[in-house]
Amino acid sequence: MKSSRPVLILEDAIVCLKKIRQEKNISHDALATKVGISRPAISHIENGKRRPTLLMMLKLTQGLDIPLSALLQAAEKKYPS
Repeated sequence: MKSSRPVLILEDAIVCLKKIRQEKNISHDALATKVGISRPAISHIENGKRRPTLLMMLKLTQGLDIPLSALLQAAEKKYPS
């Protein structure tokens, strides 16, 4: 079954989030402590085992000092409607 555009956008945003976290050399533990989300939750999100809520995405992007809107806009451009 083909994934819908919103799912593709979310998945791409998560991949970008993981890449940014790694580029900034921030561990799951450090990010979890900073944003108040458990380390396993972050791992599950990055590995596609769990879909984050909007609140979780906001917390994660704020913890990485990036705007959520920029992350989503970049992902949206890859999947035009």
